Amino acid sequence: AGVASATHINGCYPGFHEETTATLRLLPDGRAELVCALHDLGCGADTTLAQIAGETLGLRACDIAIVPADTDSCPYDLGTRASRMTYICGEAIRRAGIALAEAIR
Repeated sequence: AGVASATHINGCYPGFHEETTATLRLLPDGRAELVCALHDLGCGADTTLAQIAGETLGLRACDIAIVPADTDSCPYDLGTRASRMTYICGEAIRRAGIALAEAIR
C-alpha cells in the first residue's frame, strides 16, 4: 500500500507567503501543549493537528492539549481557510515536534 499527497496554493500568489508558527511544549504530566493561531471551524482541524503533533512526538492525539487561538498568546497567522491548516500549519507542527523530540533526547 502507498500514500501520496499533493498541494496547490491559489488565490493571492504572489502577494502573500504561506507561513505560520506553531509551538509545542512538553507538560509535566507527559502530555504536550500545542499553540497555533488557528480555529477549528468544524472540519476537524484540531483533531488533524493533534494527530500530526502526536505522531511526531510518539504520543496519542488525545495527549495533545490544543490552546484556543488568542491574539495575546498565539503568533500571527494568515488565517483559517481552505485546507491550508493541514499543509501549512501541519508542517509547522511537525517541525516543532521534531525540535521538541530532539531537545528531550
